[in-house]
Amino acid sequence: TVGASVAPPLPKAKQYFVGVNGAQTGPFDVAQLQAQIAAGSFHRDSLIWCEGMPAWVKASEQSELLSLFAVMPPPLPPQ
Repeated sequence: TVGASVAPPLPKAKQYFVGVNGAQTGPFDVAQLQAQIAAGSFHRDSLIWCEGMPAWVKASEQSELLSLFAVMPPPLPPQ
C-alpha cells in the first residue's frame, strides 16, 4: 500500500566476548553478563571485547557495563 509506514528493524543487542583463563568465550549479551556477575564468574577486571573495539579492555573500563556492577553487593567480610 502507498504511504504505509513500516517500523525500522530493532537494533541488534550488543554482543560481548569475555576472556576466561586466556580463552575467548561468548558472545554474551548484557543480560547474560549480568547473570555471570550474579554467579561470580564475571567481574570488573574481566577482559571484554565487542565489535568496534580496537582491543580487549577490563569490563570496568566499558561505560556501557558500569551499571551492571553498581547493583553488585560488596564482598562478604572475612570471618
